[in-house]
Amino acid sequence: MNLMDWSSTNILAIGLGTVVYLWSASSGKVTHLHDLANDNDDICSVAWSRSGTYLSVGTRRGTVQVWDTSRSTRLRVLNGHWGRVGAVRWGPHIMASGSRDCTIRLTDVRVGDALIQELRGHRAEVCGLEVGAHEQSAALDWAASENVKRIANRDVLRKAKRVDLGPSFLDSITIVYRGEFLDCI
Repeated sequence: MNLMDWSSTNILAIGLGTVVYLWSASSGKVTHLHDLANDNDDICSVAWSRSGTYLSVGTRRGTVQVWDTSRSTRLRVLNGHWGRVGAVRWGPHIMASGSRDCTIRLTDVRVGDALIQELRGHRAEVCGLEVGAHEQSAALDWAASENVKRIANRDVLRKAKRVDLGPSFLDSITIVYRGEFLDCI
């Protein structure tokens, strides 16, 4: 689970139990953003957008909430995972969420709940994600509990709405196991 993330605007987001807190390093002020206790849910991950304006919050019940922190307003709730969302990361316009349900969902945050792609095939929980820094970036990389890190070429990810991470997908990825480079197929 990824329960802390530092924004480009010098604000630390922290998920503690059911509550999301924001701490401004500049002013020292702590803000209580939201409490999920009334929803009978818990915070499992937090991640800032590149601009530091929006915060995504992954929950135990499989949703991802998108917040405008400057207005303390929840903009949307993204459904689709059936297990806890322990990893969320932002690209320029794409948000990736990884779950205990062994899937990664790529969503275009400019268009409501616009699922671009769902990546399936892990045998364990997706526990870490990173999205390329630029629109032209060619990679999404992630790690699952099976201790395998995969880096997928963006062109391969564009080919289908749902991607099975089976043998045919493996010809276009780099595999890192327990931090050691294994192969670039």
